[in-house]
Amino acid sequence: MKSQKGFTLIELLVVLASLNTAREKARDARKVADMGSIRVALELYADSNNSEYPSATSSLVDDGYLPAWPVAPEGSGYQYVASGTTSYVLSVGLEGADAGALDSDVDGTRGPSGSTVDCDDPTYCLVG
Repeated sequence: MKSQKGFTLIELLVVLASLNTAREKARDARKVADMGSIRVALELYADSNNSEYPSATSSLVDDGYLPAWPVAPEGSGYQYVASGTTSYVLSVGLEGADAGALDSDVDGTRGPSGSTVDCDDPTYCLVG
């Protein structure tokens, strides 16, 4: 009997599914890390500007709080909605419905009227 080397189709499908899940988790981890960096930049900005947040994200880049506005890997980008200059909502869609970060974010509808943000899962939201 000749021994055959290689993988079965089922084995390959299992590996591909695992790889896709790992990639999804990596993209979500990157989004959560970027959100943390943006939040730090927002708080530093407010600390230097009489506790007021910027009305636009370009101020964070123009004033040197961020080197550039981050680009989210696949899926939705980072959304910043300022409620005047006293508060904000920062959001991004995550791919993994079981993402652990969704347990620690805020849920519900947030933001100023007319520009509300749906923070229900799988959208990851931070407020300030």
